[in-house]
Amino acid sequence: MKKTEVAFIGCGGISQIHMQALSKIPEVLIAAVYDKNHSKALELAGKSDIQIFQNENEMLKSDIDCFYVCTTHDSHYRLTKKILLAGKNVFCEKPLTMKSKNAQELIKIATEMGVVLFVGLNFRFAPAVTKVKKICVEENITPVIINLSMISPPFLKNWAGLDDIGGGILHCLGTHAFDLISNLAFSDIAEISCFAERYNLPDNYLDDSAVAVCKLTNGGIASVTITDLGSKIYSESLDNLFSIEIIGKEKKAFKFSLTEVNCVFNEEIKQYSYADNSKIVNWGYYKENELFIKAVNLNNNINTYKEEGFKATKYVEMAKMSIENSRPISFKEI
Repeated sequence: MKKTEVAFIGCGGISQIHMQALSKIPEVLIAAVYDKNHSKALELAGKSDIQIFQNENEMLKSDIDCFYVCTTHDSHYRLTKKILLAGKNVFCEKPLTMKSKNAQELIKIATEMGVVLFVGLNFRFAPAVTKVKKICVEENITPVIINLSMISPPFLKNWAGLDDIGGGILHCLGTHAFDLISNLAFSDIAEISCFAERYNLPDNYLDDSAVAVCKLTNGGIASVTITDLGSKIYSESLDNLFSIEIIGKEKKAFKFSLTEVNCVFNEEIKQYSYADNSKIVNWGYYKENELFIKAVNLNNNINTYKEEGFKATKYVEMAKMSIENSRPISFKEI
């Protein structure tokens, strides 16, 4: 069986996670890596036969046709566009871009070139999230109130917290949070009112905490809390990164984390737990990588979440504009 060869541009921590996920997929061969910091590329390749390229152009001239863009957020647009125009498939980590107009351009290029553009919104594929959505469909539950909280240990005091490189808490965690709200509500976000503060970062950094209230197109409402003021346990424990509560208009409710789902249906409580103690599985990384490879190999209209990636970028723009103008911002205004 011929294996699908993939290459990584950017060799930081998220690349290591995707490599672990891909190692569980037999039909994949990790063929090459590149990072402008050569020592990072050496570290990611390890003692394997993975080729280390010296620059982007050398990599794009190779026969490899699947690329992972795992670089700083400001470079996603440039790199993804360059790879798509070379006629190659791209898995781009979130955010797809830092401006929604650039995300639209990438989607157009991918369509015209006939290649796959997949956006890494991993929490969509967490078993707990997919279980809740499945129950909502089976039980005809209409989510109308959602409370979502994402708390991470401090990570923004580097490129991620800078305006022109990482985009701060809104691009780093807000992209996930707004996408999850939309996904779990089976609805787009129509309007966002957002407030943000910087508590622990120096003045040259963006805010490290934000709270948003969202109006949904289906009439629902949602609240979002995102911050990097948590302790180390928030990343070490699979159960602590986020908590979500969903209330359906049928008086049915969920309260869940990444490892456990509690359902309250009238007077009955049901609980679902997930035995797999792996971040690769429970945070959705395995499933999204599996879907990317299927989309490349089968070419059978598998959703690659590029439109969802565009919308997530637009939701972040709405939140930022709300903060700047001290008022709610609608989807149509952006």
